[in-house]
Amino acid sequence: MTKRGTILEWAIERIFKAKTGILFFGAILILVGTELRIDYPLAGYSLTFVGLVTDWGIVYLVYREISQIRDEVEQTKYEIEDARSELEDTRSLAEEAEEKAGTWR
Repeated sequence: MTKRGTILEWAIERIFKAKTGILFFGAILILVGTELRIDYPLAGYSLTFVGLVTDWGIVYLVYREISQIRDEVEQTKYEIEDARSELEDTRSLAEEAEEKAGTWR
């Protein structure tokens, strides 16, 4: 693997670990907020709300990234299909040129 590929893989893994950590932090806030709701309602509901917003924020970011990857895959698929059709057109033109060259002899 190239140095660039290794660095990219390391960065992706690091971002994944950071998002996982933030998800766990949000879950802990939700649990602590649930426990505090009885004795300290304002603090409990506030922590629960912050935890929910944190977790849903990460879920939204991951959804957006997946949608972007899906769009890139579809775009690449269309580019491949265009290249194949262009190759077929070039192949047919080459065959026609070969036939013309054969009739001139």
